[in-house]
Order: sequence, then structure tokens, then C-alpha cells
Amino acid sequence: MTSPQQKSISVAEGFIRSYFGYNQHPEKNGVDKYVTDHLLKELSFKGSKQKYTEGVKSNISDLNVYYGMHTSTTQSLFFTFKNRFIVSDVTSSISSYLRVDMIKEHNKWKVDDISLNQF
Repeated sequence: MTSPQQKSISVAEGFIRSYFGYNQHPEKNGVDKYVTDHLLKELSFKGSKQKYTEGVKSNISDLNVYYGMHTSTTQSLFFTFKNRFIVSDVTSSISSYLRVDMIKEHNKWKVDDISLNQF
């Protein structure tokens, strides 16, 4: 693994931990430093329709990364992790599979696109 790959992975992991690990809802201010403006507009934050008024607590564990194609300005990554949710004192856990497309923007790695599957 090269240093640029490691830097892109660090940014992607920061995004995953801030967007998928939260109390009540993901915080835009915690996520925006990891993503492009394009992706930021696509993500859901506070103010989005919420099914549960008391909120949801979410955390992740067992985070694994797999490397995809890369160039000097792009990197594809694939992550697997367990996503645990707590709603009204009821806990559930699901397996999550996330494809992350990274780009180098103004000499910094950013998450530009994601594709999430949870089972």
C-alpha cells in the first residue's frame, strides 16, 4: 500500500465513523470535511424526514477495507462493517457493505460517491 492510498483510506474511515456513528442523526459539520460538495448535497442530515422522533443511536464495529482501482487522483475502496442501531432501547445489528469512490480535490482526498448495501 502506498502513502497516497493510506491517506485516502484515512479520510474514508473518518467519513464512515462520522456519518454512520451518531446519536440522534449524522451531523453535517462532522461529515463535511471528508466529502465533496457533490456528495454533501446527496447525504441526509438533521431536518430530513425521521421515522423515529426519539432518535436513533448508531455505531460501527468490525471495519475492514479492501482496495480497488486507483490513479494519482482517484481511489476506489470497499468497506465491510457491522452497523448497530438503538431505537427505544431496542438494539439491532446489520452487516454493511460500502463502496467509496475517492478523488483528490485541491490536493486533499475526499469521498465523492458512495454505494451502500445493508443486510
